[in-house]
Amino acid sequence: MQTVRAELQHVEALIPQFNSYRAFYEMDHAPDKVREFLTANIRQGRSVIFLALNDEGLVVGFTQLYSRLSSLSMRQYLYLSDLYVDSLWRGRGVARMLMNQAKDYSTACGASSIQLETAHTNKTAQSLYESLGYLHDQEFRTYILPLDSATAESVIASEVMVPLPV
Repeated sequence: MQTVRAELQHVEALIPQFNSYRAFYEMDHAPDKVREFLTANIRQGRSVIFLALNDEGLVVGFTQLYSRLSSLSMRQYLYLSDLYVDSLWRGRGVARMLMNQAKDYSTACGASSIQLETAHTNKTAQSLYESLGYLHDQEFRTYILPLDSATAESVIASEVMVPLPV
């Protein structure tokens, strides 16, 4: 098992896992849109994606990070937007390996922190994050202003969402 930073040549191998991740959240199966999204993210440097590859070189999980800036600390931090591990590979340390890779990358970039969100009901993910030293923010709430009907429906659905797969 190894982690690699996704490059354009990895997009096709990542599409099935990314679609599975989206399906978990009841999003439509859209391989062409996924291909376009991932290609743009990699090509334009909008995000950094790390892949977990099994010994045969197949993608069994991924995480995606986006760079952000804090006006208060006046420093960069990274937002861990996505973490997904194929159901056949869960419980084998793949999520932990991806999270550690994200931390190593963030440290090398000089980021001040990594931030992420998870469902209140996702105890498995919360346990992983806390075991890795992540702190539960007790001070701030997250608010979302949907700017289109699809986003509004997604926000409403997330209030009853099942736990994030790790």
